[in-house]
Amino acid sequence: MKTALELFLLTRIPEGFHVVKKVLDITQEQRDPDSIADDFIRFLFIDFHVIQERGKYLLHSTSWRFEDPRSIILTYLAYSDRFSFAHLSPYRLLDTELHIEHSTNPEKPRPSNISEKAVVSHGIRHLAYLIATDQKGTYDGILSTSTFSRFLELEHQLAGRVSVS
Repeated sequence: MKTALELFLLTRIPEGFHVVKKVLDITQEQRDPDSIADDFIRFLFIDFHVIQERGKYLLHSTSWRFEDPRSIILTYLAYSDRFSFAHLSPYRLLDTELHIEHSTNPEKPRPSNISEKAVVSHGIRHLAYLIATDQKGTYDGILSTSTFSRFLELEHQLAGRVSVS
């Protein structure tokens, strides 16, 4: 079975996020995927045309999913206020476009269709939860005050809702 590492690099813009997606085939890798993702980001830092400013970043494994034909996709998000994506053609993901997709069948947890925006939204939800529940100051010095506040807002917005009929 093929295994791919899907890495989304994110930084805040006033109306949402700039996003760059990279996919690495790690089928033959023997290393921890966390190390592979971190090494790839460090590789990107070498070329100042790719990421213009070095700095601390937050890296988190957010999900995995099966995709036909016979592929497992491991998703990681890397976030930094300091990322500046030159020559990478980032796309904008507006705050109004963030959403979580759900299965409509309680016996099959995976939604029938998972959009890339939903994958990134899910990852942002993970980061927002980690930031909101951090009691050790893990993210001090990584996130600006405004980014920290925005993630706290997003944590509530992306948490999902339960309705009872």
